[in-house]
Amino acid sequence: MECHLPPPTRPGLCVTSLTREETHTRISRERDGHTHMDSSDQGVSGRCPSELCLVLVGSISCGKTMTADTLLGQRSAPGPSASSRVSQIRSGLSAGRRLTVVETPRWYWRGQEVEAHIQQETLRFLGSSAPGPFVLLILIPIGEFTEVERRIPDQLERMFGPSVLAHTLVLLTCGEFLMGRGLDQYLGKEAGLQELVRRCHGRCHVIMNRRPDDRQQVLALLEKRAPVRRDEWIICSRPDPNHSRTMNVCSLTLDSVLFFILLNA
Repeated sequence: MECHLPPPTRPGLCVTSLTREETHTRISRERDGHTHMDSSDQGVSGRCPSELCLVLVGSISCGKTMTADTLLGQRSAPGPSASSRVSQIRSGLSAGRRLTVVETPRWYWRGQEVEAHIQQETLRFLGSSAPGPFVLLILIPIGEFTEVERRIPDQLERMFGPSVLAHTLVLLTCGEFLMGRGLDQYLGKEAGLQELVRRCHGRCHVIMNRRPDDRQQVLALLEKRAPVRRDEWIICSRPDPNHSRTMNVCSLTLDSVLFFILLNA
């Protein structure tokens, strides 16, 4: 089953590669525009000025670009694929606030672990480049909840520390395919998904990808950050230079943060 977006109702995005300074200037001048770049344009220490950064993570064919389009409310123009080895970065106004959306490289699994390079690229961006506060969204293919998806919570804990699931929300995308079923009814037939939601403290939300102009659904998603206190600790993990699989966990008192797991229903 595939979720296809309708034709864009507005002109496509202008795909460009910008430096950090150029990004800052462009965002300031084009309050209603969108930009596109990859993380190599910024360098490890580059930052995109933004009220909130949404970081999309997921396995092969998980639909990062489609979800970024929904979050930003506009379809992207043809450009570099998020399957590349570096993160793709887009910015724009959505639901009344400035957002930066980052499409990280797809998660390729080697046994029980995500490929080391993908872990390093994700942690490199979150630990050194991502503006704060940020939200991590994990995408899972439409209509499938397999053994691979069951591994995600454990992988998150290995990468970000044991408290990461306290700041995690399950987001069901392509909600059109619920076909009139309520969320509880759908979850009732997905025991594995139910367990995942339970591990994420019961936080769950549905988004309709065929309704990119429905900004209320995006606003409702962003408002689910409210239960997290302003002084909530943010997990910040960086690879140990002496061992790619050893992470140093630090805590930051920025704004609130939630980690979102995206699932396609």
